Amino acid sequence: MREAGKEMEHHARSGGRAWFFLTAGIGLMVVAVAGMFLAVRARNAGAPQASVDREVIDLGNHPYGERVRAEFKLTNTGGGTLEFAAAPEVEVVEGC
Repeated sequence: MREAGKEMEHHARSGGRAWFFLTAGIGLMVVAVAGMFLAVRARNAGAPQASVDREVIDLGNHPYGERVRAEFKLTNTGGGTLEFAAAPEVEVVEGC
């Protein structure tokens, strides 16, 4: 009877160790995934990103040399400061 009690105690202790290692392993995985997520987010937070509200502006038909006006909204959707080293290049393409 005494042997059976020792065996049950040993089994209970080893089962507790298994739960401890399983819990610790899951905890380490959660910390690793959270660390990777935060690292990627921090790396992207400092990068500026220019976004335009439309890709195509239809100005209709106008004689050559006539001034036309087009409006669009340029937004910095990134985390850093958006700066232009020179005037942005705008391409005028004859329509479809």
